[in-house]
Amino acid sequence: MEKLFCILLNFILPGVGTLVLKRTLNGSLQLALSLFSILLILTVWLTFYGLVLYAFVWLWALIEAILIKDAESSNPTPQ
Repeated sequence: MEKLFCILLNFILPGVGTLVLKRTLNGSLQLALSLFSILLILTVWLTFYGLVLYAFVWLWALIEAILIKDAESSNPTPQ
């Protein structure tokens, strides 16, 4: 259930789901780049670059959330 929640968070705003997974460096970088790309989209002259950047960050965040949770579930830590 947590995996689906993190993927959904990254689907809505890239980086938030990664931060929930406690990957602070990647999550903060994804969040900063997605907010920067939204600012680029709001400008008239740089809209295309903002859309391309947002698409890359969005895919990166979704793929990372899927792969991180798959890696954690396949390699459980011994207790």
